Amino acid sequence: MRVSPSASLKSSCVALILAALAAFSACGDATVTSNQGTRDDGAACERDAQCASDFCHPTDGLCALPSCGDGVVHEGEDCDDADESETCNDDCSAAQCGDGILNASAGEACDDAGESAACNDDCSAAQCGDGIVNASAGETCDDAGESEACNDDCSAAQCGDGVLNASAGETCDDAGESAACNDDCSAAECGDGVLNTAAGEACDDGNDIDDDTCTNACALPTCGDSIVQSGEGCDDGNDIDDDACTNACALPTCGDAIVQDDEACDDGNDDNTDACLDTCVEATCGDGAVHEGVEQCDDAGPSEACNSNCTASQCGDGILNPAAGETCDDGNLHDTDACTNACQPAFCGDDIVHEDFEECDDGNLHDTDACSNACVLATCDDGILNQDESDLDCGGPCAPCAVGQQCNVDADCAAGIPCSDTGHCGLPSSCLDLLSWDSTLTSGEYLIDTGGDLPLEVYCDMTTDGGGYTFLKLNPGTVLYAADAEALCAAHGMQLHIPRSPAHLASTIALARNPNVGPDAHDDYARLFGIYPDFNGATCTAQPLNSSNASCGWSASDDGPFYISDRSDITEPNGDNTTTASMFYSWDANGDIDHYNDIVAPGYSTTRFMCQVGDKLP
Repeated sequence: MRVSPSASLKSSCVALILAALAAFSACGDATVTSNQGTRDDGAACERDAQCASDFCHPTDGLCALPSCGDGVVHEGEDCDDADESETCNDDCSAAQCGDGILNASAGEACDDAGESAACNDDCSAAQCGDGIVNASAGETCDDAGESEACNDDCSAAQCGDGVLNASAGETCDDAGESAACNDDCSAAECGDGVLNTAAGEACDDGNDIDDDTCTNACALPTCGDSIVQSGEGCDDGNDIDDDACTNACALPTCGDAIVQDDEACDDGNDDNTDACLDTCVEATCGDGAVHEGVEQCDDAGPSEACNSNCTASQCGDGILNPAAGETCDDGNLHDTDACTNACQPAFCGDDIVHEDFEECDDGNLHDTDACSNACVLATCDDGILNQDESDLDCGGPCAPCAVGQQCNVDADCAAGIPCSDTGHCGLPSSCLDLLSWDSTLTSGEYLIDTGGDLPLEVYCDMTTDGGGYTFLKLNPGTVLYAADAEALCAAHGMQLHIPRSPAHLASTIALARNPNVGPDAHDDYARLFGIYPDFNGATCTAQPLNSSNASCGWSASDDGPFYISDRSDITEPNGDNTTTASMFYSWDANGDIDHYNDIVAPGYSTTRFMCQVGDKLP
């Protein structure tokens, strides 16, 4: 029989008491002695009074100390079923779960006088999953297995408690967010709409749109994620800055501060004065932009103000700049070398004496001054009319000029020879002589010296037959014959006038009738000419009267050409003449011959006639 700890304790106490009594009274020998009124334990009996213990066991008829388990309910016992029973504990207390006495007969697996970590309050062995909530065992619930509200470890089901509870809809529970499990106990997966930072997610928008605010890798959109987001021109997912997409996710462009293959430079600004232009080419002289601190100017090529090396153009800087009008630049300030200080090649006539090459340079092209056009100092034997010479190598600082040479003052001429009004030393001997001195002279009155008694003022025809005919109209106021007129002309170093050609004859008649030349105007100045018969009685009847008619027996006094008329209807001269007598001539209003006639010596006379110098021929 199983004895409970309390029953054993009681039995021990009874035994101790009985032993003490036996020792004291020598009882216990199972014999009723004379001094004994009752029987000892073990003695047969029929009733309780017979026994010293006041108990006769009803079953075996022996005196015994009353004890639990003897099948008799004694004082202090709730029951005694002679052993543990469903209703009575083995300590004879009434069997009740929670009485602290294990009563297997009552179906108890344990009895800890209440709930304990090992025993439920229904005296069943505490075990999670037994359907009994045992708080002492740490249970907050026990649904006899996992339920939506209770975990299989009898903890209250709660996402994040670290207990996987499929009944609660959990696919995982790592006691909080983990790389594999979301904080809502769903399996972590990018795109599930649950942000799981432990899984490395920066976002999770639950969609598969890669270019929105959260990528399909659950990362916040960022340049370099290979996804072209709004605001990005490109995204190649690498950190190569100089490929087709920059690290700023912008398409490469000049000015983005990234040097691409087709760029020489890229400084990220639009300042064209630094080392890199806004076209991403390196600054260089000639690009049209002034490189600050390096270039003084840049006009995209040589200009009037800027050299080809981008320095400010300045004559003498040693840099040839044709755009600035330079044809040389020797980089010095020596004005007398091969390149002047005006950056022009030295040349004769630039007003600068070129050392070792020029004797002089007066800055002009006048070969007649003191410095020739070859930049040689003028001399009196250089064959050039120069310095203050009045004529070639004479006058001025040179030797005096001879007659006929040009002069400015009398001192330019040889001693005793004056400088004439025409600017020549002495006077010309004829109009032809004068014309040879100056071919630009026009017809008019000039002073000549024919070698006669005095210089004469004559009329010079500078146009007829090439010019050079000399005319002197005389009116001595005395009737003269041809011989007298010849003598007077000779006294002036001249001869009686002879018309040489039709043009000369016309000029003669016009001059005779010109009141502004000579004493007056009158046809008589053309009445007598120095034309005479070749012999006494010579005729030229009804023939042209000129030297071209060989059959005419009349000639000029100097045997030169003469011309009176081409007419063949005039019946003079008819031969009534002598060689010393001249004919007379008359003229119509047009200046054409009207009539002529010969007579014997002394011939016809007149008070007016003309003289000439016979050096001019047609």
